Amino acid sequence: MTEEKEPENSPDSGTCKDCGNSSIPAGSQSTAGNNTYRLIILSVFAVLLLSFPLVKKLIYCGFSTGDTVKFGQYPGEADGTPAPIEWIILKKKGGTALLLSRYGIDSSVYNDEKKPVTWENSTLRQRLNSDFYTTAFSEEEKTAISEVGLDNEDSYWGTEGGNKTTDKVFLLSFKEAGQMLKTNKARQVKATPFAVSNGVAAHGSGLAWWWLRSPGRYSRNAACIYSTGRMGDYGYSVNARTGAVRPALFVNLRKLAKVINK
Repeated sequence: MTEEKEPENSPDSGTCKDCGNSSIPAGSQSTAGNNTYRLIILSVFAVLLLSFPLVKKLIYCGFSTGDTVKFGQYPGEADGTPAPIEWIILKKKGGTALLLSRYGIDSSVYNDEKKPVTWENSTLRQRLNSDFYTTAFSEEEKTAISEVGLDNEDSYWGTEGGNKTTDKVFLLSFKEAGQMLKTNKARQVKATPFAVSNGVAAHGSGLAWWWLRSPGRYSRNAACIYSTGRMGDYGYSVNARTGAVRPALFVNLRKLAKVINK
């Protein structure tokens, strides 16, 4: 019988007719595919990495933490002449930002009566979410402000903080002030001439103490930031009239950019 010859291009021959006598290592095609796959993944990752600043810019509309923006109006001069309210962007998340007024813009008691009270039932909360909100912002500007749920923790001393609240305008809590304004200098604030004329106690440098929404040592006290910037966990009596007000609010950055033409 005539012996059959193995086909030249047999899968087991170890050589390729079209490739001369070079050998093709087992699994080489699989390795080449894996390398190509890795190259594609690395390329996509590089593109995403390079475009991340652009993506952030689009999400946050060009705003950065620490920026100051002018939004709304409130009396600024001693004679009550309105002026744009300046806000500091404290933090950003998912297209929204927390704003805190750059200055102490007014004088107010925390509560009209000296009695046990929490943020939920305080006079100042009612004023910020009614009179201030209504007069400081136009109807278009109001569309940029988000209503948010707030936790109202007990004080360092164990004084009850009260129920959660839902607000458009609020004060920072003791915890928030400590986390986002990390030094005494960062927590110091100057009062506007209007605020001083309205009763804020300001030193020669213009620095004033300001209210927080958290309770103080007793339920008739509210926490504060002293004019030195020190955290005031003991607080002031809720009917004290010399404290400055620094409103805070959350905004949609896309809508904010639209109304302030940034």
